[in-house]
Amino acid sequence: MIVLLVLGIVFLLYTLLQYVQHRSIRWIPLVIGIALIGVNVWGLRVDDSEHLFMTKRSDSTTEKIKPAEELGSYKFITTEKVDGGKHYTYDMGDKTYQTLAEGTKMTLKTGTPATLKTNLTTYQTDNAFDRFMRMGQSQKTDTKTAYVMTIPKDWHVISTNQYQQLEGLNKNSEKTISDAVAKQVKIEFAKRYKQDPDFLKNKKAQKTVQDQVVKSETQKYNTKLNEQIDQKLKDWHVQ
Repeated sequence: MIVLLVLGIVFLLYTLLQYVQHRSIRWIPLVIGIALIGVNVWGLRVDDSEHLFMTKRSDSTTEKIKPAEELGSYKFITTEKVDGGKHYTYDMGDKTYQTLAEGTKMTLKTGTPATLKTNLTTYQTDNAFDRFMRMGQSQKTDTKTAYVMTIPKDWHVISTNQYQQLEGLNKNSEKTISDAVAKQVKIEFAKRYKQDPDFLKNKKAQKTVQDQVVKSETQKYNTKLNEQIDQKLKDWHVQ
């Protein structure tokens, strides 16, 4: 388009030269010059969005994903703001991945299965005519990346900072559960001993009681943890 713009200017200069030399207006080159300049100025203005004289090339892949983090009964996709955009972190197989950030677009949808669709789009010239028309301009655009992440309704998207706060709720969980189990086992053993003095000799019965206490105390801890997580998500207005 720049070539035709220059050609339009040449037509106008020719018309001006003819007027100066002969005091006559050459209407045909004048109209052609104005038309070329007008059309090509418009083309250059809209080129970033319309990609004139270029062919669109697209590629798309869809992969199943898993949550980046799990805590209590909750599953999370985590995000991190960086210059130029935001990373979304997720798991796939046994590895953790991040989406690109700069110059990308992310669309979140609710549904199953959990997937990440990656759409790659670029524009380029395909033939000699297109290359001629775009002489002096880019012949190929940078690849644009658009993501569509589909996640179940019981997954949540939070920042890495927010997840670190949730992890703080689970700090020293093993010690907390262990202390609660040890305390409750003593209580249960005392009850069983009163009911049956031979209980302290019955290793199998003791093991059964210990397992029941571990299960019960772990459930209590997880219930409390889930309640704390739920309250945090409500405070952050996370759906």
